[in-house]
Amino acid sequence: MTVLDSVLSGVAGVVLATAATLGYTWHKDRRDRNDREAAEARRREERSEKERAGQQERRQEVSAHYLSCLGTTFAALDAVLVDASNADELIRIASDSYGELQGIGQGKLVTLFGADSPVVWADRAMRRILDDALVTVRQARSQGQTGDAAQQTSYIIRQLTRTADRSPRDLMRWTLDEATKRWPQPLECFEGHWQFFAQNLAQQTGLALPDKLVMAGQTQ
Repeated sequence: MTVLDSVLSGVAGVVLATAATLGYTWHKDRRDRNDREAAEARRREERSEKERAGQQERRQEVSAHYLSCLGTTFAALDAVLVDASNADELIRIASDSYGELQGIGQGKLVTLFGADSPVVWADRAMRRILDDALVTVRQARSQGQTGDAAQQTSYIIRQLTRTADRSPRDLMRWTLDEATKRWPQPLECFEGHWQFFAQNLAQQTGLALPDKLVMAGQTQ
């Protein structure tokens, strides 16, 4: 082997060694980059999952608070006897819980479920019923009704807050439960027998019921 051959052989060895080193480095860098990207994707998914869980929990809390206020208001109104000694206290309880419910309905329900959702329509129907009931019982109390007149007012209140087979708040409970359970997919309409209940409630309250809140359910 000549000196030139030795030099060339040495250069080739260096080149091969360098290429091997560069190849290893490139593959390692690529593998590290892929690992970092995969780790970041997992972190994003974890953050997203935590955010979804937090938003779901938020809807559950708001729904529970709303239904608690609704139950308290209905129960107090159902218990009112206009000429009873505890009438003013029951009316105050109903008024306070109704005021809290109204705030939730006009604020958090709209924000969390959407202004055009079945949840918000059902809330508006509930508040129309409760508003009519409160006006009726306050007027009767201010008039000092007793006897048959007081009994008749109590009957009217119960007619407002109940139907033949269930309370209107059952519709509200179903709507909130379904909308919360299905989120992030929206509850687009009333379904099954609830659409007919909503239609009856619309007639009772005079609250317009958009076709889209029942038509979609009729096609399922």
